[in-house]
Amino acid sequence: MSNCKQKLNLSNRILEELYEDKVNQVIKIEDFERMYRQTNEDKKETIKKIKEIEVERKQIEEKLGGICCGRKGTSCGDQLAKACRKALSEAM
Repeated sequence: MSNCKQKLNLSNRILEELYEDKVNQVIKIEDFERMYRQTNEDKKETIKKIKEIEVERKQIEEKLGGICCGRKGTSCGDQLAKACRKALSEAM
């Protein structure tokens, strides 16, 4: 997840720099449009990946969270659900 967020931040910075270059007439409009489209596509793919990861994490929590093993208040599946929840909160 952290890698996806870094990639998203990089895409945002690239878009900002491209816009500044366009405003300051450092690059041609054709080059700006081409680079903007490519960076925007990368950004969309990154957001899609983040959403997929979030769905997978939620599915793990829903299916495995709260399962008890015998008289224990937890289970291996419950521990996995808790670990997913913790990893995501630390990545944010």
